[in-house]
Amino acid sequence: MRAVHGVLAAVVGLLAVMPGAPANAAGDEAPKTTTSTSVVGWGRNTAGQVGDNTWTNRSTPSRTCAVAATDCATSPLTSVAAIKGGGVHTVALRADGSVLSWGANFDGQLGDGTTTSRYTPVPVCAVGAADCAATPLTGVTAIAAGWDHNLALLSDGTVVSWGRNYSGRLGDGTYTDRTTPVRVCAVGATDCAANPLSGVVAIAAGSLHSLALLGDGTVVAWGDNWNGQLGDGTSTGRHTPGPVCAVGAVDCAATPLTGVTAITSGSGYNLARLSTGAVVGWGFNGSGQLGDGTTTTRTTPVSVCAVGATDCTTAPLAGVTSLAASPSGAHSFALTANGQVLSWGFNGNGELGNGTTADRSTPGAVCAIAAVNCAATPLSGITSVVAGGQAGAALGAGGAVVTWGGNYDGQLGSGSTATKSTAPVRVCAPGATNCSANPLTNVTTLGAGRWHFLAARG
Repeated sequence: MRAVHGVLAAVVGLLAVMPGAPANAAGDEAPKTTTSTSVVGWGRNTAGQVGDNTWTNRSTPSRTCAVAATDCATSPLTSVAAIKGGGVHTVALRADGSVLSWGANFDGQLGDGTTTSRYTPVPVCAVGAADCAATPLTGVTAIAAGWDHNLALLSDGTVVSWGRNYSGRLGDGTYTDRTTPVRVCAVGATDCAANPLSGVVAIAAGSLHSLALLGDGTVVAWGDNWNGQLGDGTSTGRHTPGPVCAVGAVDCAATPLTGVTAITSGSGYNLARLSTGAVVGWGFNGSGQLGDGTTTTRTTPVSVCAVGATDCTTAPLAGVTSLAASPSGAHSFALTANGQVLSWGFNGNGELGNGTTADRSTPGAVCAIAAVNCAATPLSGITSVVAGGQAGAALGAGGAVVTWGGNYDGQLGSGSTATKSTAPVRVCAPGATNCSANPLTNVTTLGAGRWHFLAARG
């Protein structure tokens, strides 16, 4: 049961840099300063998560509509600074600090005061608002999408949440689903409106849990803890935030994890980058997704191994600039300072991009396109990487995108009918059939859901 629960848990791990935050404070991927002229999506679209006014799966990118538009080609969504995919929904942060959402809404995850699913974008409500168009959520600097809940970081360093709240993942001291945003409580607080969590510089959302990185480099977590994903040495869930332990600590309040500069949440597990460039992980580890050379689930953080290492304590992974964890699978990515991508964890669909389907419990290189020896010819020149439920995507030179892994719903965006690719392939431009000749370019930021990907184009 524990293993199944961990594999089914989902996130969209989220990197976000807040103005005034310490250098490099981030979640999965920092929003770009460039905002988009259009957004495209591809993959499964059965709940409208691509946002193109249909429920048709897309094997190549399709334009997302503007709010209230029906013709996405002539009225595409624009001015998007960051975009994140949940299980079967999508959220987008706009340049003006407002948030849009679309896709499945069974648990209120669109934040529009309803449980009506949408296949084009709608505005998310402000806290306490009933008319989202008139009173939208504003002042947002970062977003995070879990399986069916979301987080938003506000410019004042507080956090709001909405959607499914089974397990307490909204952090508001209740287990009540919310169709509009509510405030996340401070550590130890019971009245979230009076005592909200503050001083937050980055957020990350798992399927059943949530994380926040504070300005002092510590991390707090809340929600489900079946697999130890709260990092507090227990398997007891929390509906308000509590501190994550330091490596080897038993009293998290006295000895919290410190020196953290980035966080990402996976399916029942998490990764954190330290100021040294090293990485630690905790939570579910059934496929080696913690990267510590084992498949042992961890209730407190452990070091991720360097490539080729067997002792992660003496030879930890270093030189990492950003991280990504799968929203609903069990694989992890790290982007290194030299623009290469490392991967580890579950690989049954080629999620690791190394030309095989064998799991790995320590990091290894993702292959370049058409390469057969990933160590000799690794994927390079990459500026960001995201993890889907069964696949990965990376952004490179010229805003070009490559993908690898499962393709059961067209989520590789290559137009192929093959069920998987164990090494990277190019994503097509909208309307193209030959991705090598007409690749998707000018992308500024990527997002990943369970079975779909999204790209904002500059």
